[in-house]
Amino acid sequence: MLPHSNAQGLGDALRITRLLVRHREMPVEVVAKRAALAPDRVVTVVSELVAAGLATVVTVSGDRLVRAGHGLVGQPATRTADDHPSRAPAVGVLTQPLADSRVAAERCCALIESATSEVLVLLATTPLAACHQRAVCSAANTALSRGVRVVLVIDQEHRDEELMTSARRLADRGADIGLASSKMEQTVVIADEMRAVVETWTDEESARARAIGDRVLCRVLASYANGVIERMAELGVSNYDRPTPLERQVALLLAQGLTDMAAAKHVGVTDRTFRRHVRSLLGRLGAQSRFEAGAKAVLRGWL
Repeated sequence: MLPHSNAQGLGDALRITRLLVRHREMPVEVVAKRAALAPDRVVTVVSELVAAGLATVVTVSGDRLVRAGHGLVGQPATRTADDHPSRAPAVGVLTQPLADSRVAAERCCALIESATSEVLVLLATTPLAACHQRAVCSAANTALSRGVRVVLVIDQEHRDEELMTSARRLADRGADIGLASSKMEQTVVIADEMRAVVETWTDEESARARAIGDRVLCRVLASYANGVIERMAELGVSNYDRPTPLERQVALLLAQGLTDMAAAKHVGVTDRTFRRHVRSLLGRLGAQSRFEAGAKAVLRGWL
């Protein structure tokens, strides 16, 4: 678990982990130099990696060494283009930059839809999140239909009603939905702890996001995400199960057994628009029929 990691801390953890994957053991001073971090910062980040089982610290002949922990033992020593600047990146490099938000959104959705066991999504209030939040929710719905566990954490600063409605529908279908206990700096999508897409964590990076295919780095990301998930606030009655005024009105009209024409006149809309409101209500309640919607509305205390 990386309980204290923020956006910058996550980036630092990923850089140090990449060094440990390649070199297995390095003095703290060398780690600081290669990762371009202050020694005190390296000690702080490494302590979190130690708690997550991804690193150990030993003293040999007076020198402090950082070693790959049991979580990294047995992983191949992957090399990237950073080791040989004159060479082009080979297939299987640790990360792939995604400079375009649309491409990043498509990659996120592809990860979610291809997951086989679990998807973790941290949805921050960032331009990248705004670009693909609807597509991500749709992909999550597809994953749920295949029996994949979906966990979605939404930044508390989100005020998008469409997003919250989609989140409620996912929760009705069995997804774990919650609000972050503190502001999230970046959107992260992790599939099966094997593949991920994460927004870049430094202003110097030209890429909007990075696709990560290395299992060790994905484990670091998953540890970070699980720390956020453990502290998330579940969507309660005040922000989840309360109907909008229109939803309550439509539910009441359905309970009265009015025809669509009569109910539409009460709402002041056309028959066609009223039927669209009914379909939306059925989706919100997870109901297959108007009768079932009425029963679920009563159980939730809407009527």
